[in-house]
Amino acid sequence: MDFIDRHRQTARDFTRRAIFTFDRVVGVLLVNLMHSLQVELDQFFSRLPLPSGRRANDDAFRMARKKLRWQAFVELNQAVLAD
Repeated sequence: MDFIDRHRQTARDFTRRAIFTFDRVVGVLLVNLMHSLQVELDQFFSRLPLPSGRRANDDAFRMARKKLRWQAFVELNQAVLAD
């Protein structure tokens, strides 16, 4: 079982080709958020190619974040500390 399979809420989560993939949700959550969520999303996604006309919306991010298990960050932290 890979990392994503272990740390999503259901087997259907993060299977579509959406803006908020598992990697992107984790990436946004790992940066030090200092501004409003929408400003942080705009800055994060300004470095990534998005389909024309698509924008990372803060409400969509909040929904995607709920699909992620908190244990993902425990495992990531343990991996960093082990190195």
